[in-house]
Amino acid sequence: MRRNLWDLSWPMTFSMLLFALPSLLDGIWLGRLGFDSLAAAGLAMSLRIAMISPLMGLSMAGGAVVARYVGARDQENADKATFHVVILMVVASGILGIVGLIFKERLLHLVGARGEVLPLAIRYVRIVFIGLISMEMVPSLGGVFNAAGNPKIPLKINLIVASIILISEPFLILGAGGFSGIGIEGASLALVVANTCGTLYAFYVLLTGRAAVRINIHALSLDRLMFWRIIRIALPALVHRGTPNFATIILMRFISTYGAVSLAAYSVFRRVINLTLIPCTALARAAGTMVGQNLGAGKPQRAQRAAYIITGISMAIASFLVLFLAIWARFIMGLFSEDPEMIRIGTTLIRIIGIGQIFFMANMAMEMGLVGAADTISPMVINIVALWLIQLPLAYLLSRMMGLGATGLWIALVISPALQCIATTARFRQGRWKLKKI
Repeated sequence: MRRNLWDLSWPMTFSMLLFALPSLLDGIWLGRLGFDSLAAAGLAMSLRIAMISPLMGLSMAGGAVVARYVGARDQENADKATFHVVILMVVASGILGIVGLIFKERLLHLVGARGEVLPLAIRYVRIVFIGLISMEMVPSLGGVFNAAGNPKIPLKINLIVASIILISEPFLILGAGGFSGIGIEGASLALVVANTCGTLYAFYVLLTGRAAVRINIHALSLDRLMFWRIIRIALPALVHRGTPNFATIILMRFISTYGAVSLAAYSVFRRVINLTLIPCTALARAAGTMVGQNLGAGKPQRAQRAAYIITGISMAIASFLVLFLAIWARFIMGLFSEDPEMIRIGTTLIRIIGIGQIFFMANMAMEMGLVGAADTISPMVINIVALWLIQLPLAYLLSRMMGLGATGLWIALVISPALQCIATTARFRQGRWKLKKI
């Protein structure tokens, strides 16, 4: 088990680091344009994340189905599931991209874009929606490769994507030589071009049979039963992923009432925390793969033990990393802005919300264990309760009614993941996920 965990988690960790590092540097380059640009990009990406909830659900469901067939050594159905996941992802992301382009201004209003931030956010998000298919195929196909037990392939894909972004983004945003740069659009253009290259490489791997699953162009046929098998698991997963995504939209509206500086500081915090806690996120994804494959191989007790071990390791790593961030919080925020108010708010954010991230990572490991077993309904219900019945009402109560302001929002983001972690762990301990069929 230790070797399996290592073989799965280290390529995932480096792959996700490569995926998240450009986002962190993106914040540094945008910070050179001012905190309005940082706030605009943060709102635009929050909108994108909310809109791609169906794609996240499909990706989670597809990974669970592929992992189960791989574990059962059923190559034909594993390949068939991969092909059907690709079809569903292309169609769904294409539709969402068109909807986003048509209604971008109204949608940005919903997430709280106002004043100088709104036109900047429109410029940023327009390019993102045009390239939405390629931007979403990279993480989705990466999830399929991970579920099949080939985590080194997403590592190569993300190396391609990160290299292109790291080279092109500062040039496109700020310019160099005789080129003056195109500002905030340069950030989104670099993302789209890089992810397009990554998607093309992923399809090359699938079509040439260089992974544990493949797409055989000589035996392509649509199977309604396979579509339904994936969609049936994806529907609760959609709500499961959509719940936090749309809760984030409400939260961003709350934060926007405290000004662009608070929005920019929260945007930087998300970039920093997402990058720092990648080892824990990779472990959680490995939990889903190990649970799914061990259930497919008829080893439920081994699946359970893997999930518990991964959760313990994840909490230990998260605690250490959060402590590191708290100590260096002021220095970290200073990398993104010289504005004293933004540094002050960002430092407070890191030191308060960071505590909640320890529980968030433990919850993610337990959650992915359930999802890997194709139990997407339990995490869905727990998400709804934790976010819509606890986090958002508590955020409003603390920030508005009790007069704590933005600090009340940050406190709510600690209490909610702690309660969610307790509920998810209790559900996993019941063991009903061992009986799930696909």
